[in-house]
Amino acid sequence: MKYKTLFRLALKVIGVYLVATNINVVIQIAFVLTEAFFNSQNTAVRIPQFHLQTMYLTTSIAPLLIGLYLFFGGEWIVNNAIPSNRPYCHECGYELTHATSNTCPECGTEFKPAE
Repeated sequence: MKYKTLFRLALKVIGVYLVATNINVVIQIAFVLTEAFFNSQNTAVRIPQFHLQTMYLTTSIAPLLIGLYLFFGGEWIVNNAIPSNRPYCHECGYELTHATSNTCPECGTEFKPAE
């Protein structure tokens, strides 16, 4: 498996973890806000709770959005961590910039030399 593919897979796993740990808070707050909207007769009692819930929402929405970004690619992170514009071995990930033959010096895999 290529290093870039493995790195993307690891980012997806981290993204799933972040989404799974924070989605329940967003759903709970959505239910509380919906209930507060439809039961507006007790708004004086719900105002301190509303501020607490919105503060909790802002601290859980950032990891949720980061998790969604990581799950759906995270292209900027992947391209900065493992750039594709340099030649590398597709088997082991060894950089082949100064390779003198068409075999990888690290693992011995043959590759097509750069033009």
